[in-house]
Amino acid sequence: MNDHTVSVTITIQVPSTAPEDLISRVTALGADLGAHRAIDQVLLEIVRTCHACGCTDERACFGGCWWVNDDGAPDLCSSCSTDDGPRQ
Repeated sequence: MNDHTVSVTITIQVPSTAPEDLISRVTALGADLGAHRAIDQVLLEIVRTCHACGCTDERACFGGCWWVNDDGAPDLCSSCSTDDGPRQ
């Protein structure tokens, strides 16, 4: 009989545009899952997400885009930005 040890890691990704209460609930879910003996590690990742179109680093706009702000304001990509601010 083979005694295999399997390490189980769960990654939960949440967009940065998610409401705070949702992030809190997902964090609590991660803690509950982590308390389960069959799960070794639960990772919560907040994914940078454009608040206008929903693109991310892994799923950019068609033709490509980049982040236009790093100042703590809601994330905005270059495709959704104008000189006057976000496109409507």
